[in-house]
Amino acid sequence: MANYFVCLADQLPCPDQSQVLVTEIGVEDFGAIGITPGTVGMAFTLGFGMVFSIAVMGLVVGWLVRVIRGI
Repeated sequence: MANYFVCLADQLPCPDQSQVLVTEIGVEDFGAIGITPGTVGMAFTLGFGMVFSIAVMGLVVGWLVRVIRGI
């Protein structure tokens, strides 16, 4: 069982009186621990973008190697 500190105020840093300890079993609202549709979409987009950019870089390096070998 894990415990999380959740800040109830929209302030950084979080004031001590606004911090609440929540156990993993008691967390029913994913937004309370920062998992929102926006963060899930951002994580998916970042992961897809990184994999796609590495694939494109590999493709370009392959083309460059083929051109250099052809010279």
